[in-house]
Amino acid sequence: MAVNENWELLLKYLDNALSEEELQKIEELRRKNPKLDKEISLIEKIRQVPLIQLPLPDVDKALISVKEKIKQQSETQTSSNIYKLKTSTYNDNFIGYILRSNILKTAAVFLMFVVGVYVIFKFYSEPDFKTIAVKNVEQQDVTLPDGSIVKLDAGSQFRYPPKFSDDKREVYLTGEGYFTITPDPRKPFMVHTNKALITVLGTQFNIRDWEDAEKTILAVAEGQVSFKSINETANKNDVIVSKGEVSFIKGDQPPTLPAETDISQYVSWIYREMSFQNVALNEVLGQISRWYNIEFELPDEVYEEERLTIFVKNKSLDNILDLVSLIMNFQYRVEGNKVIFTSAK
Repeated sequence: MAVNENWELLLKYLDNALSEEELQKIEELRRKNPKLDKEISLIEKIRQVPLIQLPLPDVDKALISVKEKIKQQSETQTSSNIYKLKTSTYNDNFIGYILRSNILKTAAVFLMFVVGVYVIFKFYSEPDFKTIAVKNVEQQDVTLPDGSIVKLDAGSQFRYPPKFSDDKREVYLTGEGYFTITPDPRKPFMVHTNKALITVLGTQFNIRDWEDAEKTILAVAEGQVSFKSINETANKNDVIVSKGEVSFIKGDQPPTLPAETDISQYVSWIYREMSFQNVALNEVLGQISRWYNIEFELPDEVYEEERLTIFVKNKSLDNILDLVSLIMNFQYRVEGNKVIFTSAK
């Protein structure tokens, strides 16, 4: 989305004039840029500040005062000259007063405009988050400003600030990560993903939320975690997931009730092991693709939703392809960086 388009959307948003499609765009922008909420709030406050209004003088009262002063002048001066002199002085002051008032009003409007431009320019020109993009094949450990540690799987993207705010710790994940969070009761730790918001104080948990996956998976190894959908109609139905439990968010639905599980199957990737139970083939191939930096071609799209259970430990790519082919009744050949599956005859 271009900066000019962002400007137009922000202005229409502040004037409550967005279409449904534009509203979705601005919500996506706010999700990707968390500081935008604060900037919008500041601009709204600036717009609500009234223009400087200086009280205009009471003309009748001022004239009476002038006349009284005229009477007190020396009788050696003619009253007509005195009146002319004082009235002229008053008129000059009165006009100057109005001019000063208008200048102050103009200055206030200009100041409001300058501050608004500065706020939005700062938002778009200064990166406030560090971005980690893990390459295929690799994994990466990230130490956060509070000492928390995140282990990221191949192909994941992760954003976090160089310094957390005074009241919360917010990060953003697309992909898969295992979090070990430093306890801090004063600052909840919040993880934003494509479909979910995870809030904790201090714990260990795994989040899986790939863009091409059918659901977001939260598995908790230690402590308790609040889990909810970012969808407006479902985000009130958050659940508390405890140690040894798992919960899912599928599409725009609320999270499932936590269920006891074998956590090892969700964190096996940390040890370069693949563990999938009743998972769509395209998700399994997605993991293999990220780990071995290869592409796949299936004989038909219908196979993408075929489900399989597979566990692979310390196997070569050839071993994994042989296993998948056996389960799916495929044959395969490798052409450069692509694996082409065909139906076995």
